[in-house]
Amino acid sequence: MTLFHSDAEFVASLKPAQRDYYLGRAAEIQQQLQDALREISRGLSAVSLLTQDFLALQSQDPEAPRRVLRAGDKEYRYATVPGSGRIRLLTGQGTEIGMWDPDRTDPWAIRYPAFTSFANSGNAAAIESQLRAVDRRRRSA
Repeated sequence: MTLFHSDAEFVASLKPAQRDYYLGRAAEIQQQLQDALREISRGLSAVSLLTQDFLALQSQDPEAPRRVLRAGDKEYRYATVPGSGRIRLLTGQGTEIGMWDPDRTDPWAIRYPAFTSFANSGNAAAIESQLRAVDRRRRSA
């Protein structure tokens, strides 16, 4: 039995018919792996879209209590995200600002485009304080 130190040595040792079969089979396996990766990516994209749809529908639920925070002359809405511990913050008009996660060092887990203007508005510290109070009430319930 011959010991091979590389794939190239192994392929070079094969007869032409064996080499064609081996390389063809290796190409088939590589294609199957690429197809599987593509299917997994599609599945993860679908799961991500479903999650986003769920979050959007949850915030539009007319039966949900109106949850409002105020800082300065601005009004902000929030919604808790079940199972995640996060709180979703929106402007009074419904524009998403971000996802607040009290268990993180930087509590703003997700920052949407409106976050920059929110942070510059001078209301961020007051809203964060109110979000901490909301989180304490939620955890004690």
